[in-house]
Amino acid sequence: MSQESTDYKLFQDLWALLDGEKQGGISVDNLLYLLLLVRGAKLPAREKALPPEQNKDSSNQPVLKLALVDEAKRLIVSPGGQKKIFMHFKDLYVNRVRFEGNKKPVKSVTVEIDVPKVSKKSQKLAQNHRDKIIAQQPGSVAQNIEHFLLTKEIVKSKAKEEKARTIKSAK
Repeated sequence: MSQESTDYKLFQDLWALLDGEKQGGISVDNLLYLLLLVRGAKLPAREKALPPEQNKDSSNQPVLKLALVDEAKRLIVSPGGQKKIFMHFKDLYVNRVRFEGNKKPVKSVTVEIDVPKVSKKSQKLAQNHRDKIIAQQPGSVAQNIEHFLLTKEIVKSKAKEEKARTIKSAK
């Protein structure tokens, strides 16, 4: 960013408004408060009348006369100063809104993994093998059905044999 750009000058004004040089930096609370004002927030609880010596500041920038960092290192804005600060830094807000509007939606990236192709015949053989293994496991449904049917056949055959014996003994 060049020193002649509007944004650079606005950031210098922001630094001066937060009294960054005298304080040796700026507090997060004050920066947050000022950025809220730049976005157009109205926080009347933080507006207070400034001491008269603030208005006698020899600065040629009227925006610097709107706020003061007090002894507790809190930014105080004069009554009606919030709107003036918003108007002064409006270009920053407009640039932000324009930037937000230009953001393109992020497309979800899908990672494609090269999976070998399995033929229908191989799939059928694999399924038959799985079925065979499942059927051999004790307690499996297939084995239980097989056992049930076998037991049923045994019971039927014994019943037939018993019936045949009763018929033979009756003759």
